[in-house]
Amino acid sequence: MRAQEFTIERKKRSKKSRGLGGYFFPGYGYYGGSGDAGEGGGDGGGESTHAKQSSLTPKDIHQLADRKGVKWDNEPSFMQLTKRLTGKEHLDDLDQEGLQQVKQHLEKQK
Repeated sequence: MRAQEFTIERKKRSKKSRGLGGYFFPGYGYYGGSGDAGEGGGDGGGESTHAKQSSLTPKDIHQLADRKGVKWDNEPSFMQLTKRLTGKEHLDDLDQEGLQQVKQHLEKQK
């Protein structure tokens, strides 16, 4: 009986570690699979909060600026704002933290 329990438990761990068809990203967990999440977090079928934050791109900032009516395309005032917030003028030069700072500032605008 002990050998059967071991085999069943081993199969469960094997399925869990593979993410049942999902992808494992170190530090983020499993994505795209169904079922157990396995080690590293995640819910096995979606993105974690951290992953959503890390997917911010300059294009996202451009779209937000357009919605807010803020000119950004080679606009000196936008580049000055970005430099004041992050130390860099161009969105392409920013890391995720810098993009988040600009996003939060734009979201506060009417």
